[in-house]
Amino acid sequence: MKPAVEGKVKEIIKVVLEQQISFKNQIKDAILGVVMPILEKIANPIMEPVMSHLLDPIIKAFVQNMKTFSSFLTELGHKDPTGYDKDVKRQIQYADYYWGYMYSSYQELHKLTRSEAMQILSELCSGIYRWRIEDRIEESLKKLQKRALYTFIDDFRKEEQRPDVFAAVHAATLEKMANDTKLIVSDVFCQIVIDGLSPPFKREVVPAIQDIVSPISEAVPEFLKEPPLLDIEGLVEELLMDLLCDCVRGVVRPTAEPRFDAFDRVVAGDA
Repeated sequence: MKPAVEGKVKEIIKVVLEQQISFKNQIKDAILGVVMPILEKIANPIMEPVMSHLLDPIIKAFVQNMKTFSSFLTELGHKDPTGYDKDVKRQIQYADYYWGYMYSSYQELHKLTRSEAMQILSELCSGIYRWRIEDRIEESLKKLQKRALYTFIDDFRKEEQRPDVFAAVHAATLEKMANDTKLIVSDVFCQIVIDGLSPPFKREVVPAIQDIVSPISEAVPEFLKEPPLLDIEGLVEELLMDLLCDCVRGVVRPTAEPRFDAFDRVVAGDA
C-alpha cells in the first residue's frame, strides 16, 4: 500500500503548502497598510536610544572575549607542546563553568546591563530585560570561546608542532573568531531589539488587524479545517514576526557593521 498512500500524502501536503503560501500572501497584502504605521510608531522612539546605549558596550564585551582567547594562547605558546591538548580541554571547561576565565568579558557586559542606562531602556521598552540580555550574550561569548579553542587545537594537531606554526595557527584562528563574532553580534543585537519591540508591537497590532484577518480565516476551505491543516493564527504570528525582523535588521545592520572593525583590530594587534 505504500506507493498509493505515499502519493496521496504528497498530494495533500502539496495542496496544504500552496494554500499556506496563498493565504499568507492574502493576509500580508490586507494588513500591511495597518501594520507598518504601527510598527514605525513603536520602533521610531525606541530604536535610536537602544542602538546608542547598547551596541558599543556589547561590542566591547565581544572584543574582550577575543582578547581573552588570544592571551590564553600567548601563554600556552610558552609551555611544553605535549601538554597543549590537556590545557586547551581544561580551558574549554573553564569557559563553561569557571567564572574567572570569562570574567573580563562578563565585566564589560555588566557595565551595560547593571547601569542606569539599562534601567532607563527597560522603562522605555517593556520587552527589554537585563537578565535576558545577560543570558543571551553570555551564552554567545561562551560559544565563541569554546569554538575558537576547539578550532585552534584541531588545526594545530594537523601541523608540525613548531613555534612558527603555533603562531600561524593562533593568528588564523583569531581571524576565524573575528568573522564568527561579527555574525553572532549582528544576530544577537537584532534579537535583543526584536525581543524589546515584540510585546508592545503585538499588543497594539493584533487587535488592529483582527477585523481584517477574520474574513480571510473564514474563507479557509473546509477540508483544511478538520483536522486543522491550515493555521491562520500561526500564519499571522509568523508574518508579523517576519515584518518586525525585517524592520529591525534593516536598521541595525547598517549601523552595527561599520563598528565591527573593532574585531579586525584585535586580529591585527591594534586593540
